Amino acid sequence: AGQDVSVSSPVTSIILSGTGSDPDGGTINYSWSQVSGPTSISISGENSSDLTLDALVQGTYVFQLDIIDDEGDFTSDQVNV
Repeated sequence: AGQDVSVSSPVTSIILSGTGSDPDGGTINYSWSQVSGPTSISISGENSSDLTLDALVQGTYVFQLDIIDDEGDFTSDQVNV
């Protein structure tokens, strides 16, 4: 899910980007989820490599990116915002 991100006012929107690959060239699926933090924000792109966060409010957020390939191999990472 990448490096932790620090956001300061007046910024209220960011994009988190994750990458993954399958060594044998198969397809991969992305799945973002919010682990903790204020839930009043707007989230889009949960099933893509880029997660868009809008209407951020003060607080600490944790998001997790799960990547699953076509054989069911799985990896995950968390990012703090």
